[in-house]
Amino acid sequence: MRLVLIVTLSVVLGACSEASDSRGAIREHPSPTPVGAATVPSRKAPYDAKKLVADLRAAGQRVRLASPALNSEPFGVTPVVFCVDGTDRMSVYEYPTIDERTRWSDRIGVDGSVGATSAEGGTFVDWIAAPHFYARGSIVVVAVGAGAAMQHRLAASLGPTLNPSSSGSDGQLGKC
Repeated sequence: MRLVLIVTLSVVLGACSEASDSRGAIREHPSPTPVGAATVPSRKAPYDAKKLVADLRAAGQRVRLASPALNSEPFGVTPVVFCVDGTDRMSVYEYPTIDERTRWSDRIGVDGSVGATSAEGGTFVDWIAAPHFYARGSIVVVAVGAGAAMQHRLAASLGPTLNPSSSGSDGQLGKC
């Protein structure tokens, strides 16, 4: 019993002397990294319709849900239509993954046409005004006939338009 006590006491005193400097002040040791600990990357949710609406509202825009879209053409999912500041409509197509969104947004031509991938048939769309396409995260946004202010707002949140050479008239199509 006496031997165990002496060994224990010397180990404790040795540990205390290593943790203090010559004046007896306690030094801090960095906390050890657990063996086998791995850094887990954070899984950030992709940019989606809710984040877009929040960004537009944070920029002072009035955004409300507009009348629902009737079909999913030409992007494979039914869009949610929003009215921004009472005059600009934007259709937001939301996909379950970024890869799925990319598959659809890659069909958009720089002239605003919506074409086909090599394995699928295309869709002909006769736009009533110039379409402006944006994509970020899991969404594709289409703003048909959007004026310069709306295009600027969308570009600030989503990045540049996918179709910089889209033709057709821009401007408000009326109240929404």
